[in-house]
Amino acid sequence: MDKRIKDILIKIKEAGYVAYLVGGSSLDEYFNLPYTDIDIATSATPQQISQLFDVISTQGEMFGNVKIQYQNLKAELTTFRIETYIYPSVYPKILRFSSNVKEDSYRRDFTINALYMDENQKIMDFHQGLSDIKAKKIRFIGDPQKRIKEDPSRIFRGLRLHQKTHFEFEEKTKQAIFNLVQEIKRLSKNKIAYEIKKTYDECGILNTNQLYEQWNVLKTLFGYNKVFYLENASEISLENIKEQLKEMLE
Repeated sequence: MDKRIKDILIKIKEAGYVAYLVGGSSLDEYFNLPYTDIDIATSATPQQISQLFDVISTQGEMFGNVKIQYQNLKAELTTFRIETYIYPSVYPKILRFSSNVKEDSYRRDFTINALYMDENQKIMDFHQGLSDIKAKKIRFIGDPQKRIKEDPSRIFRGLRLHQKTHFEFEEKTKQAIFNLVQEIKRLSKNKIAYEIKKTYDECGILNTNQLYEQWNVLKTLFGYNKVFYLENASEISLENIKEQLKEMLE
């Protein structure tokens, strides 16, 4: 574990709270891969976090989310929370913040994304994520159809996991993604562009286009399997992806 991440976790703990590396970050650490993002879940609130670290963004504060910078390392810290969704909104309604890590775990999307790692690299696993890693399976926490209808961007995240790990989807998860891929059209263009850009960054352009074609993402969005015409990673930006989306969807 990067010493700076460990220091952040320890500093929060010494202040009387708890904190864990979580999501893709803990998965990257588990597989000893380079971090794509640094995500930390904590019992501390944004206000309490701001007393401990240099906060560089409070844009998601209403969701318990702030971004900090510590010794040139940027990390996203999110307060444990219990949330719900009211269809057709794709944004969560926060019922309350929590001090209980297990309560927080139920809002995570996939079992292997719900591993909470402490400063000693000890893992808290509430949903058999380690067993699914061993079986090389990607599985939703809870009912797959419900989880996709709550937030269709989970389809994009699941496909990224599939491409990065080469794990297979558990059958109910697989069928839900195939059957509900139309749900991604409920997302805003900005959100779709963000998810496409993130997949390009983590999986590469060619892999992303092949992945989206295989799972009918391109056909769902554009009516046919149109691929983006970006030729190399240096061309990729949210703005040019948004522009292409605008052209394709008109």
